[in-house]
Amino acid sequence: MIPRDKMSKATIPNSGKEKTELKIAAFFGGKEFGVMLQLTQGFGGCSGMAPKKTDEPGFIQLTFDDVVRLIEILSKWKEDYDPTR
Repeated sequence: MIPRDKMSKATIPNSGKEKTELKIAAFFGGKEFGVMLQLTQGFGGCSGMAPKKTDEPGFIQLTFDDVVRLIEILSKWKEDYDPTR
């Protein structure tokens, strides 16, 4: 297992249309998956009879291979849509 101090964490404040924090955390997904990344974003409200903002945090868990592929896709997207070019 990966020691806790080797697990990475990062945040992107004010992300997306809703301007909520995007949390990025590495975690150990067991022998089958190894180290994985989890992306989490949402207001953290509760569902049902909750006050106005009821968005439950949503998360995506990515394997190493998923992250490699996502980097390729995001790099291409950045090249195609970079507003500074």
